[in-house]
Amino acid sequence: TNLTLERRRPWEEEEYSRATLTEDLPLRAALSLLNRRLVVHKLEEDCPFLFARVRLGKIDGVFEGPQLTLECDPERWQEALEFVTVENRRAMEYGFEEAELDVFRLSVLRSLEESVEREATLSSQAWASRLLEAASGGSVPMDAATVRSLIAPAIEALDGESCREALIEFWD
Repeated sequence: TNLTLERRRPWEEEEYSRATLTEDLPLRAALSLLNRRLVVHKLEEDCPFLFARVRLGKIDGVFEGPQLTLECDPERWQEALEFVTVENRRAMEYGFEEAELDVFRLSVLRSLEESVEREATLSSQAWASRLLEAASGGSVPMDAATVRSLIAPAIEALDGESCREALIEFWD
């Protein structure tokens, strides 16, 4: 059984800027950490779901909002929904451990470094594709080193309380 719950609100276009590049990092971190917890629970023997994810669902220009997706056995859908709801509420109430944030930070910073390294071997076609994507999406094309210089300090400064608050606001 697949179950998706969404709360949609009208999509609001944001002007692309340095601030908008980093302002949603606490929420992105919180969702990543919550989803990591769900993956860990999935490994438990009697986990009620086969797959669970919380994310920002959106269709640009139409809507956006919280989205919870579950895949489970048909007879366990209520148990699975309750399990994920409780885990989500636990994250909103108690936040995240510093060790969880450390793993997240390390992963993102490593990914930024790898992007810088890979960029040196990008083909002309890949660069052209990036430029077209940026032009159609309303963003400013940036090389990986610039992205790293903008995002890395914000990632390093993330704290559990800002992630918890972002998760609460996400569901509000």
